[in-house]
Amino acid sequence: MDETPLYKAVALKSFISKMLQPRFPADFQRHRTRSLLRMYGNVAQMVGLSGGRYATTLGLHPILYVAGACPWVEEISAGVAWDLTDEGKWTFQNVLLDDHLADKIIDQLEGLKQSFFGPMSDTRVREWLNYFCKDGIREHAPLYLGFYLLTLGDSSASIYLQQARKIFKRICPNPDQEWQRQTSSRIELLLERVGSFDGAVECRKEAEEHALKLKLPQISWPSNLEKR
Repeated sequence: MDETPLYKAVALKSFISKMLQPRFPADFQRHRTRSLLRMYGNVAQMVGLSGGRYATTLGLHPILYVAGACPWVEEISAGVAWDLTDEGKWTFQNVLLDDHLADKIIDQLEGLKQSFFGPMSDTRVREWLNYFCKDGIREHAPLYLGFYLLTLGDSSASIYLQQARKIFKRICPNPDQEWQRQTSSRIELLLERVGSFDGAVECRKEAEEHALKLKLPQISWPSNLEKR
C-alpha cells in the first residue's frame, strides 16, 4: 500500500486548526484553508502551507504583506519575507501532518528576522520592512514600506518610494509588461501623495478596499490621521 502523504485541502485545514494554530499567539486566525494570519493596520503577517492531493512536497510560506500598496494584486502570496537565501529549508518531503512537523515549523519560524511570536507594533513593522529593503533581494519592499508610511501620514515615505523608483528603473528601464507599467505608475502616484493629508486618506481607502478584495480581516487602523 502506498503510504505517501497526500496534502489534500481538508487534511491541511485540520492540521492547521488542531496542531499549528494552538502553537501561535492568540491574535492569529485561520485565513482561507491553508494559512494563519494576523493584522496590524494594513500589514498582514501570514504563514501558509502549499501541497495538493498528489503532492509529496509540502511548502511553508512565511509572508509579510501590505494591503493597498499594489491594489491590482489578487493574491497575498505576492508579499515579502520569504527567506530567499535558502529556499530549500521551506519545503518538506514526504512528511506526516503531525505534532513533530508542527514543532519543526515553529522552530524554523523562530529563526526569522520577522518574528511570528512577539506582538506586532508600528516599530516592528518598520523594522521588518526596512530589513527587507536593505537585503537587496525583495524589490517590492521599499514600495510596501513607503505605502505603509503614507497610511500613517509619515512624510519619510518619500525616502522609500524614491528607492522603489530607482530599483524599478534599474530592473525595468523600458516597462513592457502590464505589472511593470502598473508598478511604475503606482510609485509616481504615491510620491505625489507624500505630505498630503488627503493623499493619506486615499491610501487608507485603497488599503481597505484591497483588504476586502483579498478576503483579509477588516483593517483596524492603529492611530487616527492628524491634519497638519
